Amino acid sequence: MVHSVRPAVVDQIDLLGTAPNRGTDEPVVLQIIDNLSLGGAQRLLITLAKHVARSAPLQVYALNAGDTPMRAELLSAGVRLQETTGIRLWSPLSWRRVARAIRESGADVVHVHLTYATILAAPIARLQGKRVVVSLHNADTARGSGGRRRLRHSVLRSLEDRALRWFTDQVVFVGANVARANQGRIGGTPGVTIRNVIAAPEPVSDEQRASIRRAMGAKAQDIVLIATGRLMPQKDPAALLRAFALLAAEAPNARLWMVGAGPMLDEITALRAALGLEDRVVLTGERGDVAQLLAAADVFVLSSAWEGLPLGLLEAMAQGLPVVSTDVGDVAGVLPAAAGGLVPPGQPERLAEALRPLFTDAERRRACGIAALSASRDFTDVEGWHRQLQCLYRGETARDPDTAAQVAAGGRG
Repeated sequence: MVHSVRPAVVDQIDLLGTAPNRGTDEPVVLQIIDNLSLGGAQRLLITLAKHVARSAPLQVYALNAGDTPMRAELLSAGVRLQETTGIRLWSPLSWRRVARAIRESGADVVHVHLTYATILAAPIARLQGKRVVVSLHNADTARGSGGRRRLRHSVLRSLEDRALRWFTDQVVFVGANVARANQGRIGGTPGVTIRNVIAAPEPVSDEQRASIRRAMGAKAQDIVLIATGRLMPQKDPAALLRAFALLAAEAPNARLWMVGAGPMLDEITALRAALGLEDRVVLTGERGDVAQLLAAADVFVLSSAWEGLPLGLLEAMAQGLPVVSTDVGDVAGVLPAAAGGLVPPGQPERLAEALRPLFTDAERRRACGIAALSASRDFTDVEGWHRQLQCLYRGETARDPDTAAQVAAGGRG
């Protein structure tokens, strides 16, 4: 049975309560995440949930409840989901609510994802005697939707640093560049790089592909560019729109699907209108059929200003799409030159220049797609990735060279 529970607010709670011993061979794990919006960390939890569904339901606690496609997909995978709303870093009530969720989960291990969850849940879980594992999903964490290094960013980074150094037993970096960028922040806490993975996608028939394209307003002769991810400064959707405007001026069959929602929706909607692209660019909002949309598109683009190891990129490669991406995070280590191209972030003209040959040359699209598909197979060992996590949950060293690259991080000492 699937459970979705919104914890009641309480006035008193024992922050030092410990989880009951359930007598299982593997520790009981609670995954805690900021929200269930479309994002790489959320997709990774869906991959994990589907993988473990036959043995035990995944426990997930979301700090920001919302009726999103990610939430629906987690529930369909059999997740035992707890949610709450109104969480504030400085509110004692919020700390009590998180503490209660951790205690009532019966977890031995708390695995934390994203900034707010790290700041709140890592100290609380440690006080309750839990083992704490934190995954860092970005080279520059805590920037959120603000996108600039302002006071708020500095405060969040500082609080996150302390949670990583003082209240965390193990840090997981999702890629080598994420490790390099964050290694100096974790002090003596052990760190290991376990690269993101994706499940191999289900095949989509030619008939299904044609049906999806028709439903999205694309004709058979159209060349469809697709981007997936939240509409936020990290993804730089404005640069993508401006690059597409340059292509659209010379390619009447060019179409763009922007899959995702976020704080920049109004800005991007207005920019689309200002550029005269309302009949060429589809803003889909958050969708639960991202894999099918990828399979129905022709070219994938990533315009991010910063990244970790983006799941959307791996998913597009696994669909055999040619890719043009900004050279950010771990993208250069994942995307072979033969699969498309890399450009500097924040330069729409360079992005358009790299995309142009893929719009005009079908054979180039085919060859780049084959190269991308081949490279993606290095990131589909979900079982090996899961073994890595289980090792960390037990307090052991992860040692599977097929799915992880070790990062020397010392011990607590």
